[in-house]
Amino acid sequence: MQDNFPTLKRSTYDECLYIGNVNGKLMAVFIYVDDFVVACANELKIDVIIKINDNGDTALVKIDITNERRIEHLANKFQINTAKQQPRSPKTEGLNIAVPDAESIDRSIETPLRSIVYSLLWLARTIRPDIYYHVTHLAQFCHTPTMEIMAVAKCMLAYVYGTIDYSLTHAMDTERPRLAVYCNADHAGDTSDRNSVSGYCIYMHGMLLGFRPFLRAGVPRTARANQGGSVA
Repeated sequence: MQDNFPTLKRSTYDECLYIGNVNGKLMAVFIYVDDFVVACANELKIDVIIKINDNGDTALVKIDITNERRIEHLANKFQINTAKQQPRSPKTEGLNIAVPDAESIDRSIETPLRSIVYSLLWLARTIRPDIYYHVTHLAQFCHTPTMEIMAVAKCMLAYVYGTIDYSLTHAMDTERPRLAVYCNADHAGDTSDRNSVSGYCIYMHGMLLGFRPFLRAGVPRTARANQGGSVA
């Protein structure tokens, strides 16, 4: 490494980490056995390192983030079996969960339900943003566990297990806009309390930088009545 890039110095904190300036650009290279990760402000320098390590073959730098081992562990833990049916997307199935009544609440399944939902939340925040909205919506019912809600949670975990090959990919596409922001709202689409669910995601050259769905606070009826009276 230092023979080809003498300005890269081994870090005193980690022997596998090299940091330095290459042609005026900060570069960091982390090496583990025969794998490496490169962070650099200039993509051309990344191509050079790939040529050195791959015997002259060039390739686009792309990072795929997944955690198949964790998903398989969760599927085995909660006895998820997708062999008999194809995984169904939570988006197409919908999550119109009614507010449970006192008779249907089963406290004996509260702990396993929370375990499934919290595991799905971790997956959504790290590698599966496609289920983020549905998991956060499902998390609102953890304090009122029912068999229906447990079935929805297991269906969502079955979908994640059935799409275990999905990954969060970071790859620069210069043909896409440098910065793009998308946002949307369902306009009081929550059937349980009639609040609006909004969300946004931020992309740079096609790479997802950040995302967040959130529930907007509703306006109390008394406040709306007062506003209507003042307008009248």
